[in-house]
Amino acid sequence: MLLCAAVFAMIAFPAEAAPFQEGIVMSRAMPLGAGVAIALLALVFAAGWAFCNRKNGKTLREIEERCRHLSEHSADVLGITDASLDHSFVSDSVARVLGYDGSEYCALPLERRFPGGFADHVLGLAETSSQIRYSGRMQTKEGPEIWVEILTTRLHREKDGRDGYVHVMRDITWYKHSEARLREQEIRFRKLINDQSDALLVVGADGRILFANPASEQLFESAAEDIRDIRFGVPIAGDIPFEICILGAYGHKTAEMWVSDISWDGEECFIVSLRDISRRIGAEKALRESEQRYRMVADFTYDWELWISPDGTVQYTSPSCERISGYPSEDFLRNPALLDSLVPEDDREAWRTYLHEGMLEASHPLDFRLIKRGGEIRWVCLSSRRVHDDSGRFLGTRSSLRDITDRKNMEIELRHKSLHDALTGLANRTLCLDRIQRGLRRAKRRSSYFFAVVFIDLDRFKVVNESLGHSYGDQVLMQMAERLRSQVRGMDTVSRFGSDEFVLFLDDLDSQREAIAMVKRIRRSISMPFHFGRHEIRLTVSIGIVLGPVADALAEHVLRNANIALHRAKELGGDRFKVFTDRMLDQALHKMSLERDMRLGIDNDEFFLVYQPVIDMRDRSLVGFEALARWQHPERGVLSPYEFIALAEETGLIFDLGSRMLHAACKTLAAWRSELPESERFFVSVNLSGKQFSNHELLEQVRSILHETGVPATQIKLEITETTIMEDAEHAVEKLRRLKNLGITISIDDFGTGYSSMSYLQQFPLDNLKIDLSFVRLMEVSPENKEIVKAIVSLAHTLGLEVVAEGVESEAQEQTLRALGCEYAQGFLYDQPLTVKEAKALMVRSLKISERLPAQG
Repeated sequence: MLLCAAVFAMIAFPAEAAPFQEGIVMSRAMPLGAGVAIALLALVFAAGWAFCNRKNGKTLREIEERCRHLSEHSADVLGITDASLDHSFVSDSVARVLGYDGSEYCALPLERRFPGGFADHVLGLAETSSQIRYSGRMQTKEGPEIWVEILTTRLHREKDGRDGYVHVMRDITWYKHSEARLREQEIRFRKLINDQSDALLVVGADGRILFANPASEQLFESAAEDIRDIRFGVPIAGDIPFEICILGAYGHKTAEMWVSDISWDGEECFIVSLRDISRRIGAEKALRESEQRYRMVADFTYDWELWISPDGTVQYTSPSCERISGYPSEDFLRNPALLDSLVPEDDREAWRTYLHEGMLEASHPLDFRLIKRGGEIRWVCLSSRRVHDDSGRFLGTRSSLRDITDRKNMEIELRHKSLHDALTGLANRTLCLDRIQRGLRRAKRRSSYFFAVVFIDLDRFKVVNESLGHSYGDQVLMQMAERLRSQVRGMDTVSRFGSDEFVLFLDDLDSQREAIAMVKRIRRSISMPFHFGRHEIRLTVSIGIVLGPVADALAEHVLRNANIALHRAKELGGDRFKVFTDRMLDQALHKMSLERDMRLGIDNDEFFLVYQPVIDMRDRSLVGFEALARWQHPERGVLSPYEFIALAEETGLIFDLGSRMLHAACKTLAAWRSELPESERFFVSVNLSGKQFSNHELLEQVRSILHETGVPATQIKLEITETTIMEDAEHAVEKLRRLKNLGITISIDDFGTGYSSMSYLQQFPLDNLKIDLSFVRLMEVSPENKEIVKAIVSLAHTLGLEVVAEGVESEAQEQTLRALGCEYAQGFLYDQPLTVKEAKALMVRSLKISERLPAQG
């Protein structure tokens, strides 16, 4: 009896039974729940009956064995609970499904033994339903969730009146995944059919329409239900489409139809695909009409219009071809190669490449030359465009040729002007750099290739412009250009860079010596006088040369090196040439580095003053100080003016530096006056560079500093070199007078090293002359220098000026100067340049003031 019940239960709930939807659903197949319940009841009853009667021990063991096998090997989890859903029995298969053994599972809380929401639904339907089917997700012991379906049967025990439930739980995870994949495939299939732009019909063998997609409604202009009422002629499957006419509510349409076989619900049917081609047919008709209109317009257009078919033959050419090429249109139609033959050989490759690309894709316009009948060369612009119909079919290439000869000639002229100097006609900077760069590339390819870059600058060309005027200066430049052209070969490049700067690129030389020989010829040619009417001008030039090959890869670097060599030639006095060396570059880089450091040094207050005493030679008493600039360089230590003043003047930094030094000197003098009133008898002299003196803001700058520091102008002496004031003597006289009117003492520094006109010396409002130390040092070894010093002292006294000698280092020099009548001196014989603190201490000693006075600066 027990075996029969078990077999019946397996039949009633087969392993491949399909799962139900999630939630509670009443059973639709009685055997599924009833069979399991009956089997369990039968097993329990039989076991109890056998045990109570104890008639046959072997039978009892067999029943227990079968119950154990059923519990262990069942694919489902079998369980019995009371009315509160507490388990009194669960099969061993729970370990296989959920991972728990029986005792672990029964000890779990209710919400872990059943899917979420199961208890509420079962208890809610317990009174009305004897069987309840429910599916949901449960968490296994290892963590992953699975889908389960539970069939619950109500169990009523009449003997004790207690209710309970029999539960059969099955793992349906695989079914759920399969179901989801099936739904996904169905959605994709429906979307694919519904999104089709072509109408799709399924037609039965008798002509009935069994299915129509949404696109069919638009084609037939009817709802899908109405389309199914249409009787479709029995189609014939085939690989070749054919056209049919469809009559809709708003007129007829033309469609292309494809037919293929399909099995539909077990019936052999046809699937019919319909594509509306009405618009394409209309477009072809419109194209034909447009072609007729185009031909009418093209025949009268000014440009030469061409229509080239996909196979490259000329289908149409407008009559304008005769105006542009000299040949009538019939010649091009008879001979398609005629146009190709009119293109010059130099332009033919570009023309053929463009023609090939024009057949593939849209191209930019192409400018090329055309040989007109009679041999005249004309420039034309060709533009092409591919033409397609609405379906994308290539119909040909439309080309248009326009005569652009006038525009092209203007472009060529403008290009020439953009690469050449307007005044001389020489190459400009852009073209010169391009030629040098090409030479550098050739030097990489050829081991025996030599070249030279020659940078030329006219010496004192500014004097020509200022004395004769810019018109004469332009004539000098034009004659200069002609002389340079006459001295070079046709392959060389002569260019003008600046107002009076020229650069030569000597190409493909036999040797570097050839470049030097050409430069010497050029210098001889330029040294010949330039004649302009009554005027004769002689010029000299400074030249910098770079001899190639060189390691540099950029034309700008080569040109920079030539310019460095040019500046070296100018530093040596001009009228010479210098060949660039790496040492020159190092010096230029050093100068650039020093300039950078100087800018930072000015911003960081690295410059300071020291004060060299000026002595009255009659009694060696202190009369004042000369303020000397020093630079506390962060890496090189203290630098003297000889190492940075020239660079400061060259870079323009002297304006800021000179103003700061004058302000510092006045500020120090003001501090001395405040702490030591007797110091008002001493002066401080400050040097002015040439650029400072030429600055039109100098007078206002000096007045502002005096006002700000409160120092009397009578205690300030400005020292200006002889060369500076003689550069523009007329303006110097006026500027010196204005400074003198402020009360400032004026001194000419380094007197004797320049050239002064006696008439101007008489006009200058000067107070004293300063003899340059080069004369002082040589007095004892050179009688001529002693006579020069004597003459300077005599001249100064004649003009009512006092004399200061600098660089006095020996007693003998002092005695000689005193004997010549020199009033003041400074030099190491008396003291070296002093700090502010040391200078103040010297003043205190000179005034014989008590040492108790503070000695800080």
